Amino acid sequence: MKTLLTLLFLCLPLITNAQFFKYSTFYISSNVESPLTEQPRYMMDRITQELTDITVVHPHDYRISLGIRKVARFDY
Repeated sequence: MKTLLTLLFLCLPLITNAQFFKYSTFYISSNVESPLTEQPRYMMDRITQELTDITVVHPHDYRISLGIRKVARFDY
């Protein structure tokens, strides 16, 4: 990922001469979604009479996106 970004920024001056990035913007966004609420669940062993916690813990969901957005310019 780092090599891809480095390559993009190294080629950026060459591409800008061709007006490829004219009226465009770079963007980056991120999103963190909280997991479902864990419901406490327990299991009882009949032989040893021990209580075991079997609650399922859900991790957070992360999403990161980046890109180039071309702005439309219209002649009215």
